[in-house]
Amino acid sequence: MKIIGATEAAKRLNVNASRVRALIDSGRLKAIKVGREWLIGSEGVAVTSVDPDGVVRIGEAQWRARTNRATPIMAGEPMRVAEIDGITLEVEPLEGAAKDYRERRAKTPE
Repeated sequence: MKIIGATEAAKRLNVNASRVRALIDSGRLKAIKVGREWLIGSEGVAVTSVDPDGVVRIGEAQWRARTNRATPIMAGEPMRVAEIDGITLEVEPLEGAAKDYRERRAKTPE
């Protein structure tokens, strides 16, 4: 089952998003609420440069975002959601991401 938002449902039903919400509220259209955790691992594209803060698009929605690593993400580049902090997504580039500082530590022989 693919989850779609009210905007996508409106396009498919050839109505506006307000009408979809009214149908849901009246019980004529079944809908489920999901937490935002489903966004973790989702891929999207940077709308503005995320260095360290910016805007990204996932599906049809735009979100505030910040890089969770040292590598900036330029506008138009693909990215992935790593975590969520309130209403801000922590994102990383799909390729060429810098290593987290914990991953860069030299391993000491035992």
